[in-house]
Amino acid sequence: MNRHRVIGVSAAVVLAGLGAAGVLSWASNTKSSAEDQQAQTAVVIVDKHVPKGADAATILAGTHEGTVARKTLAEGALTSESQVGTQVASADLYPGDQLVKDRLAVAADNGLPAGAVEYGVKLEAEAAVGGLVKADDKVDVFLTFKPKDTTQPNTYATLASVPVTNVLTAATTTDANGAVKSPQYVVTLAVTADQSAQVVQADTVWLARPVVK
Repeated sequence: MNRHRVIGVSAAVVLAGLGAAGVLSWASNTKSSAEDQQAQTAVVIVDKHVPKGADAATILAGTHEGTVARKTLAEGALTSESQVGTQVASADLYPGDQLVKDRLAVAADNGLPAGAVEYGVKLEAEAAVGGLVKADDKVDVFLTFKPKDTTQPNTYATLASVPVTNVLTAATTTDANGAVKSPQYVVTLAVTADQSAQVVQADTVWLARPVVK
């Protein structure tokens, strides 16, 4: 056989082998890619910190629907934001977390404002509606702020229709002369985060309860 023909045939055999290997490699890569795609699953991912007690709207504003490898899907993870429904956050949610059902709870229908926090205020009887304030009342809260510069006038704020969730009567005490002091009350108010900051900073707190005819 002609030497050139032998070389040509050999080259053709090598190229054919390389072509077959390439086809096999392409097929393998295609199969692997398809398997990778099939191994992905939808999941709800937290984008920013969502505090405990946040309502459904706040949860949805802090999450998005993404995908992760199926093998890394957390147990109980939500795969759609629609699964949040009207639930609230039962624990803090942090960026990068998968949203799992154990961190959600059914919203309690307690009549309190959304996002309310409870804050206890210790008051003398006269500031606690003469000691008549009680749980489930709605009171107006009058706040006084004394400026650091005593040449400036006091400032005031009023929080309207604040729910009272609990009233605790403090133990009766006596002064240095043995006289019985007027009772004090710890009144727990359901306020927003902004309102609680005002209450904390106030120098005096007085409650007023609307008269019901």
